[in-house]
Amino acid sequence: MKELDVSAVYIGVILNIAVLSEILFFAFSDRLLKGRSISVMFMISAGAAVTRWTLLFLFPSTPVFIFTQIFHSLTFGLTHYAFMRDL
Repeated sequence: MKELDVSAVYIGVILNIAVLSEILFFAFSDRLLKGRSISVMFMISAGAAVTRWTLLFLFPSTPVFIFTQIFHSLTFGLTHYAFMRDL
């Protein structure tokens, strides 16, 4: 983000978008994922990770970075949720 000339204050705000999306995901995950298989959750998570990092690589800009922060809930959050359901 520093290479895109974004100030440190805004970098912190932008990174918190990922945290907020993850909190919202966990708040609704039981209702959204009821009846879904763990393997499907892992496939969605993997697809979201590939999409997230591909977008960041192909379009290195602040708006794209902000948009892809929402994918954190599908990459980390969904993977964590699937592991917890697997236990």
